Order: sequence, then structure tokens, then C-alpha cells
Amino acid sequence: MGATCNHSPNTQRIEKMVKLGGEAGKSYKVTLRVRGIWEPTQVTGGMHPDEDVPFTIGGQVAAGAGSSSDAINYQQYFIEVAEPKQTYWLNDHQYVAHDIHKEDYEATLTVAGGAQIKVVMNDGNEREIANFPKEMFADIPPYDKTPSLGQLLRLDVVSVEVVSP
Repeated sequence: MGATCNHSPNTQRIEKMVKLGGEAGKSYKVTLRVRGIWEPTQVTGGMHPDEDVPFTIGGQVAAGAGSSSDAINYQQYFIEVAEPKQTYWLNDHQYVAHDIHKEDYEATLTVAGGAQIKVVMNDGNEREIANFPKEMFADIPPYDKTPSLGQLLRLDVVSVEVVSP
């Protein structure tokens, strides 16, 4: 199905921080369009709002026995919200393997006004599963013309609604 390639230097863990606007003391539902080309990972626990997509609220990376097939060695894409504290997993396919998945779905997060949001790509080893099937999205430059051998995550805000005053 796929092959591995080495990460570029300093790319085993990438974090991007953003701060939600809005008013302190108010809670917001933030709906995102999630698009990714990624390897599967496995999260234990948590809630799966839609079994047809790999989105999990809460939980943690499945524990392993210290082998190369442990879930920590497969890239995890996730969002950490500081308030209310929650982790949202984006590529929880409930298994690990040398596969590539192309996903396009919407996910809703609960975020307090002014809260920090951290988007993370984490990998427990120095390799990633290559985009061997050459998946791509027609509207995400520069990968709309030629697929990358690497993986990608694209998040777009669809809507933001006040949940509580």
C-alpha cells in the first residue's frame, strides 16, 4: 500500500497556535472543514460523533508495548483547546498501518472566547508513511497540480456560533 520516507529536519512535531476571538465568558461552537492526506492512528477512549469520519473528542494515543507498530509511531493530527480543555483527534482511524487516507469532513469544537487553540502534527519516530497513492486536493495549492509525497492537513473555519452568553 505505502512506503515510508524520512521527515525533513525538525518536523516530527509541528505546533501552530491561534487565539479565538470573541468575548471572555462566552462559549462558541467552531465548525471546521478538515481536509487531510495522512496515515492512520489509533486513539483509545474518547467519543466518536460520526463513525464514518476519523474524528474523536477526548481519549489518548493507544498504549503500546514498545514496538515499531505502536500507535505513537504513526502520525497524529490533533487540536488542543485550552478552555474548555479538550483534545480533538483528526485522523483516528482506529488502526495503524502503512496506509494513506484522504479525508474531507466537518468537525465542531467547543471553545471559550479568547481561548488558545493549538494545532499539532506529532510523530513518535523519524519516518512518515509516504503519499504513495499520490492523493491530492484540486483546490489546495501548490498540491492541486502535483501531489506531494508527504502528508498534509488543511483547516478552514466554516462557522462560529455563540453557545452560551
